[in-house]
Amino acid sequence: MTRTFAEPDSLEDIDRLCIQLFDNWCERRSVLPLAWLMHAWPILKAAPLAMTRLLNSLHELREFHPDALGEEDHQVIEQVLAINLSGNAGPERSFR
Repeated sequence: MTRTFAEPDSLEDIDRLCIQLFDNWCERRSVLPLAWLMHAWPILKAAPLAMTRLLNSLHELREFHPDALGEEDHQVIEQVLAINLSGNAGPERSFR
């Protein structure tokens, strides 16, 4: 199921999932994934460009450095990417 950014809890869900990634990577001292996440997060407001930057950053991290991520990391990133941006990324745009 793909949710759109227009749904009220989408930004909070993305932030919660990013906090989970941040905490896990800090605990494991995973510098590379942290650098990719910190490039685009935290997001201070619901700006579509900022959200696109975060989604692109997580997509590229997963694509270019899959070995730096654990199975749980891949699942959490997939959950973030499943929250689609209404009006920015059409259904034809896939982060896979």
